[in-house]
Amino acid sequence: WDMRNHHRYARLLCAKDKRCRDAQQVLKDALKLEPGNATTMYELARVNSVDALKDYPAALQLLDDALRIDSACAECWLERGVVLLQTDDVPAAEASIARARGLSMPPWCAARADSMSAFNLKQARSLEASGGYEDADRSYLRACVLKPSDPALRFWKAKNLMRMEKWNA
Repeated sequence: WDMRNHHRYARLLCAKDKRCRDAQQVLKDALKLEPGNATTMYELARVNSVDALKDYPAALQLLDDALRIDSACAECWLERGVVLLQTDDVPAAEASIARARGLSMPPWCAARADSMSAFNLKQARSLEASGGYEDADRSYLRACVLKPSDPALRFWKAKNLMRMEKWNA
């Protein structure tokens, strides 16, 4: 039985069927078979992360464990940055995402970062339209961190900041 089958099955359970607790168990069982498998740790971190269970401490621990085994795992660094953004540790998130980009992320991984940036931009624009400027600022910041090469994101963030009362007083 190829370990990748565990990974595929877990992704299918969580992404398609929304059975993320079951996916978590599949990956925990896979780790019992191969305790040092960095890819399994990454996949389990994804299940514990933004995509599903939102258990950020568990996700960070798994990613740190995976990175101790394979420090060149670009997708691990990206996911670590994404989780750190959710916990509002922006400097550490920026460092992790920069490390991922420096390792030449696979195309699907770069597309994930761009997609998450676009999602945060959409969320920020919606919050801004409803007058939630401070919440919008967090979403703009996440979008900027996930896609630092896009100057338009910084423009929208700055424009939103000018709408906040603390800057208008």
